[in-house]
Amino acid sequence: MKKLLFPVLFATALGVNAQVSGINLSYIDKSTDPRDDFYQFCNGAWLKTTQIPGNESSWGSFNEIVDRNYDNLKKILEECAADKAAKPGTNRQRIKDFYATGMDTVKLEKDGYNPIKPYLAQIDKIKTNADLFKTVGSFHKRGIQGMFGFFVYADLKNSVMNTQYFGQSQLGLPDKMFYSEAKYEKMREAYKKHLEGIFSLMYYPESAKKYADVVFNIESKMAEASMGRLELRNQEAQYNKFTKAEFFKKSSNLDFNTYLTAL
Repeated sequence: MKKLLFPVLFATALGVNAQVSGINLSYIDKSTDPRDDFYQFCNGAWLKTTQIPGNESSWGSFNEIVDRNYDNLKKILEECAADKAAKPGTNRQRIKDFYATGMDTVKLEKDGYNPIKPYLAQIDKIKTNADLFKTVGSFHKRGIQGMFGFFVYADLKNSVMNTQYFGQSQLGLPDKMFYSEAKYEKMREAYKKHLEGIFSLMYYPESAKKYADVVFNIESKMAEASMGRLELRNQEAQYNKFTKAEFFKKSSNLDFNTYLTAL
């Protein structure tokens, strides 16, 4: 069993449906002096009795919270879906329609990739740097991620202030090492086949391999310039403040002004 278990002293849930908050005293190992090993004191009893579920790579109180939230959301969806008296225009009706749309597998199969054709057409029209950043901005506005991350979050050194963050994008493979190290060669080939399959399902069957190679090569170059999972643990190295003018000057080859306007 992989021992990737997280501190749980301040767990907010004893079970999926339990409405309990605060410190769970049953997790404490009272045989340990907290002055010698505070982690073991807080979590020792929990570590002895908890097994990582077979479908998880790690486990902790936050996993329990997520599972409980999913369970609660499912109940809300099913309750709204069964509400025949939901009035048009109300949130209950919107939720009911949204859930029904997602569960209508017959319609989903019939629609295929038609719902995303307008977005594919936008990509096909990209000719210039400005076109690229305008498209990325409009995609990010709709929650379609890619190229880089941009979001608003609390300042890591000043919690009373929000600030804007630019950061590296996620890669298709789990980490940058997967794009270069020899031991991951089989995974790279399988991933390329997966990309080829996606393009084959769309309107690019005759060019699927070519486009898959393009995507993989772009991701490989992004991986070279990205921080790996170990580097990403260093929060200090990621805290680099700039004014808007300084950031634009530092990245003058990238049309962030067009991006922000589109966003």
